[in-house]
Amino acid sequence: MVKKGSDIYTPPPIDLVFLSVILPTYNRVDTIGKMIDSILEQNFRNFELIIIDDGSTDNTLDFLSSYEDTRIRVFRQDNHGVSSARNLGILKAKGEYITFVDSDDYLLRGFFEDIYRCVQQYCSDILLYPMQTLAHHTFYPGHLFWSNIKYCERYGHHIDGKKLFEDFCRFSGNSGACSKVFRRDLVIENGIFYPEQIAYGEDMVFNLKIYFFASHVYLSERSFYIYKLSSCHSRLEEMRDKIKKSYWQMENILWAHEELLIFLSQQNTKELTIFLNSNTIVHAYSRFLLTLWRTPRPEIDQKVYALCRSENIFDQRSMKVKLKILGKNYPKRVKGILLYGISLFFYLRNKIVYMKFKI
Repeated sequence: MVKKGSDIYTPPPIDLVFLSVILPTYNRVDTIGKMIDSILEQNFRNFELIIIDDGSTDNTLDFLSSYEDTRIRVFRQDNHGVSSARNLGILKAKGEYITFVDSDDYLLRGFFEDIYRCVQQYCSDILLYPMQTLAHHTFYPGHLFWSNIKYCERYGHHIDGKKLFEDFCRFSGNSGACSKVFRRDLVIENGIFYPEQIAYGEDMVFNLKIYFFASHVYLSERSFYIYKLSSCHSRLEEMRDKIKKSYWQMENILWAHEELLIFLSQQNTKELTIFLNSNTIVHAYSRFLLTLWRTPRPEIDQKVYALCRSENIFDQRSMKVKLKILGKNYPKRVKGILLYGISLFFYLRNKIVYMKFKI
């Protein structure tokens, strides 16, 4: 078992599981096989694969029954969404550590072995790995922090949970559920589960809550997780879909924000609120621009404006001017034109700086 603060990792007895891999699925019979195969082909063998079928109406269950590996455990529930499925997986898991995967992605070989090696060496509560994105037949590198891609080079690979909470908000941390590893006892003992009330931003709520309680987090620069972005639509259709979902996403982001504010208040740690507010604004801002092509929903717009007027915000350089504009009483379309112009300016400026200094 892993001893907190110890430098030695003792392999668990043969009847104990080191890693529980939680795979929720819903009507993914055409894609789930690649993920399952990539898991079973891992060279590290002490794991269990927990598959939660979230009420599939295709042949998913029949397909899963074709696997005879004793490490696979399948559970079925009525369709309650991915958060509910992941929560059931957490409760069913027997491993010391848990990790989440999705049924339309896949893993590269060596992932579980690397997890084991890092736990053996650092005894971390949480391990974070960047993921690669596969979109339109092209691989794109992933980062743990989108606005500070050289974070590990500058700050190192080791961090405590509260500092990670802060830096996640400061540097646009990757909020996805996958390519992360959590000590299961840390999750259970603190009662951290995915919120089932929302279907966008639920990963961020879970991650930030569990980060708060972690004593040691290891940040890896090695990538083993391939996130497959659907390429069945053109880029124009993808943009239309983003515009269609923009208000729904903003509503979910604002709910997640309120949930995390309550959490910080319960933990008597309001000093992190300034960073949480900034993180929410950054997420809401990009969706706000997309709502310019939608019928206005003033009740949501006003919540964003109010948050932007708050003085309790971490000063992020490129956001400073944007916040002032969002806080003004200009017509929404005027705000949109100004914001697009400012975004273009900062984009071009960053491109020039990158080309000149190769940062």
